[in-house]
Amino acid sequence: MAGVVSCFHRVNYILFCLIMTAGVTLCVSLAAIACPIDITKCQFLLAVLSIIFLIFSLVCIIVFVCGGYTRVLHAVYGGVGAVLFSIYLAYDTQMLIGGHRYELSPEDYIVGAMDLFVDVMEIFFSLVALFNESE
Repeated sequence: MAGVVSCFHRVNYILFCLIMTAGVTLCVSLAAIACPIDITKCQFLLAVLSIIFLIFSLVCIIVFVCGGYTRVLHAVYGGVGAVLFSIYLAYDTQMLIGGHRYELSPEDYIVGAMDLFVDVMEIFFSLVALFNESE
């Protein structure tokens, strides 16, 4: 899917989003590891934020279909998505390293790896939407 998205944008733009994604991933992961705040307790908050983001996504689709494309709304959508999935990245990182209220067992390392992969890819897609410069 990243390859399909990359086909519609310039190479230097995709490289910029890739570097931004790597930077965000590194900073958020290090903060989640070093931070004494237990984000794994915030499952309900993450669920509510995800539902709000889903509703916002549906509103964006309706606006795009009925009113036409607006670059500002697309950028806001990308920014909100990047922030939400950065929070998910911190949550999943703390779940993976353990030592908090909720944690993954050592047998769930594949689930943890997939969680982190999905979070990083969604951050990348959100940054592409945020800095939308399609050809």
